[in-house]
Amino acid sequence: MPNNLVLPLEDYQQIYQTVYSIVEFEMHDVKGMCYPFNFLGAGILSKAYSLNARVACGGASINLGSNNILTTGQIQNNSILSSPQEFHCWVIVNDSIIDFRSPLFESIAKLKGLNHSIPPKMFQKEISSMSSSPNSLINPGDFYYEENLSLTDHMINLNTNKLSDYLLNCCLDWYSIPITDMKKSFRLLDKRGISQKIKLNYTIIKDAW
Repeated sequence: MPNNLVLPLEDYQQIYQTVYSIVEFEMHDVKGMCYPFNFLGAGILSKAYSLNARVACGGASINLGSNNILTTGQIQNNSILSSPQEFHCWVIVNDSIIDFRSPLFESIAKLKGLNHSIPPKMFQKEISSMSSSPNSLINPGDFYYEENLSLTDHMINLNTNKLSDYLLNCCLDWYSIPITDMKKSFRLLDKRGISQKIKLNYTIIKDAW
């Protein structure tokens, strides 16, 4: 487990479960939804924990083990080129990166043709521990995240709308500190405006990258 964590593993898991449940209800397919996961995660960190959290978008690469490298974007020399069509999203808090979609790395890797069994893991690392380039990911957990500031601004502007505000407010209404007080179900409106009951996702996260 990494040292100097911004967020305890139990809290990370609870945020992931909350965000997963709401994103799955609203968008059904969660595999390609890195922006909603981390936008909502950053919102919970900012509002519920009073942390200076923000989303970042760009290219990303991580060593999953067994010579499997999961990359989003195009590696060119020692950088990763990203675009609105191909990018990853994460959260920056102080000097750390938190990625609330990392428990889904196995399903994302399979979409890219990597057949490697990966249990759900927390991604929370200090920026100073990042590899020097996407070409130097030697050990499992080695990573390289490269923010594209113009893409970050583009995605924030694109997703500044009433739906994003509503989903974040739902997360904040449902999420609870201490996490032991959190309810296992929540009601929110579907696309027809009808109230629906959803259950909290049950994913258990026992380890970290």
